[in-house]
Amino acid sequence: MRQDLWRYQPEYDFARNNILLVNEGHGQTVIIDNQLLDEHKAEGLRLDLQKMFSFEDAKPQPLQVYSTSKAFRAAPSLVARLPDDAWGEGKGKAIADHLTPDLFSFKRIVSYEWEGHQHLEHNLSGAMPQTVTSEHPTLEAAKFNTQVEFDRTFRTIAKEPSYQGKNLIFSPG
Repeated sequence: MRQDLWRYQPEYDFARNNILLVNEGHGQTVIIDNQLLDEHKAEGLRLDLQKMFSFEDAKPQPLQVYSTSKAFRAAPSLVARLPDDAWGEGKGKAIADHLTPDLFSFKRIVSYEWEGHQHLEHNLSGAMPQTVTSEHPTLEAAKFNTQVEFDRTFRTIAKEPSYQGKNLIFSPG
């Protein structure tokens, strides 16, 4: 299980440390490393920019462009949900634990073969934001995987003609 998390956890940790929350003269600002803003990358952590930036146009315009990052006006909903002490003066504070699962997702190219090499990663792909933010990521991954496998087994049994009309109890635990 830990092997499947190794690709996701470092990306989440990078984002936690490279998204800065700043309280400046013109309000709350989010400074984000350019690597996290790359819309053309095939795989990786994807931020939900609609929840992070104030969108006055179709695409938010940076307030400031730095050599390796950009600053944007924070979305009012982001400002409302974060405590005042999350916002730092000057260089700001890392978003850290405030980077919750609803603010990002992961995009991965995963083989879709049941029982194949990437079977477990496929099962967990949609739950990875909750998994990497969990206090116990391997336990969280095990819970999600168990649910997916239970559901898959139940659907297989329900569709199998030889089980039709039989009294069968299929219990998750």
